[in-house]
Amino acid sequence: MEEDLFPSMLAKNSKPDLEEERRLFYVAVTRAKANLTLSYAVTRFRWGNLIQCEPSRFLEELDPKYIDHTFSRKRTSEPFKKSFSKSSSQPLKNKFSKPLAHLKKVSNNYNSASYNKEQDILKIKIGDQVVHERFGKGKVVELNGDFPNTKATVYFPSAGQKQLLLKFAKLQLI
Repeated sequence: MEEDLFPSMLAKNSKPDLEEERRLFYVAVTRAKANLTLSYAVTRFRWGNLIQCEPSRFLEELDPKYIDHTFSRKRTSEPFKKSFSKSSSQPLKNKFSKPLAHLKKVSNNYNSASYNKEQDILKIKIGDQVVHERFGKGKVVELNGDFPNTKATVYFPSAGQKQLLLKFAKLQLI
């Protein structure tokens, strides 16, 4: 439930389109049997860039008597700083959250063993056989763009054709 996703960026330019998205949201909400969970991401990667997300305007339109938490949208230079709170003005806590101890640190350093180095990425050519940790063995069918934004289209017999950003894909040549 994020602005530019729901409602979509395109729907915000037209009042009828925005109303259609609002109607779709209403239909989805009213189909819930006992409980409904709505969520949004504070940040997300879009096209390889980290962006700040804003909660959907539709969340404010929900009747407060049917929700466990109140929402307030704030447009600030520091997105979401104290944006959400319970009515008692305590910070919103996720009752399903686990201690952070089970999480492992992820490096974004290209010299790290978990990421392909630039020279490894530059070695990948059309027709190469590769292995991906999730999709398995595949064949590179297309390459687009320059490093660090090189995209590869890879055909995986087990998963079909996928387009991957090489700096994140962790492909290994066979």
